[in-house]
Amino acid sequence: MLSMELQERVVEGARELARRDAATGGAGKDWTVAETILAAYLCVFGDPSRMGGTKMTRDGTQRQLPAVTALACALGRNDGSVVTKVMNLRSRFTAGARGLSHGSHLDGWAAQAFGGRYDDLAFSAEVIATVFPPARPMLDALSPRWREGWDAAPDMPNGVRSPEPDTQVMRLRAERRGQELFRSRVMANYEHTCAFCGLRSRMPDSNSYLLIASHIRPWSESTGHQRLDYQNGLALCAIHDRAFDWGFATVDDDLRIVVSPVAREHYAPEERIEQELSSFNGRDLIRPTSHFVPPSKDYLEFHCCRSS
Repeated sequence: MLSMELQERVVEGARELARRDAATGGAGKDWTVAETILAAYLCVFGDPSRMGGTKMTRDGTQRQLPAVTALACALGRNDGSVVTKVMNLRSRFTAGARGLSHGSHLDGWAAQAFGGRYDDLAFSAEVIATVFPPARPMLDALSPRWREGWDAAPDMPNGVRSPEPDTQVMRLRAERRGQELFRSRVMANYEHTCAFCGLRSRMPDSNSYLLIASHIRPWSESTGHQRLDYQNGLALCAIHDRAFDWGFATVDDDLRIVVSPVAREHYAPEERIEQELSSFNGRDLIRPTSHFVPPSKDYLEFHCCRSS
């Protein structure tokens, strides 16, 4: 949960952005607190590796990632300005390992305030989007399966909304959005393919219902960062998700599948257990592309097989 000091800064930053937009209809020279938080959200929950330039379409025009364009439009900035800001923030969030080394003091502040606390970052972005509705398309662009009907905050004069009456609603909304972002990043990493058996969706944008983004370290025992970290996730079909969740299967440090022998004691018939579980013991975890990022060993060490 945000400290009172940080929450006040987020709310005031959102109101400042809404007032400036109402007065000028565009961006100022310097990035504000609220703009920096929105860019940090894009940095953490987007895919900075694909933001380096625009894509050339068949008709010769260029197209940037939708979330980048949505934020640029909301802030009255161009795509290049948003990409540069994201890369500056990426450097701060990764301690200089990725991104651009030039950044402002606000970039450092954002990394310090939200580094490892991505649920707080999601909540702060929700607060800003409640006060400053033009920011919401960027949030929605990063979560295409997001459900409608959660904008319950009352309308205020000049289109400004107050976050205070619905803090719990926004917290729940941020949590649900965070779950959807976690799912989308896990599914993208595994290309909508079960990491155990290879079951793959032919239509990932509209139909991946048989696949689940399974947490390695359970949600209930994870920090905000761990809950949203896609390296804490496996894409699994329904049966292998349940087997993994209940400890009948796990993954070792060498990314090999380990199946507990007690599965045979709990379930029948024997041939189904052999076909669906036991035959996978010792197999390598499926890694669909060269861009695949393996699950973190820290999370894998937390998970183990049942012994009884």
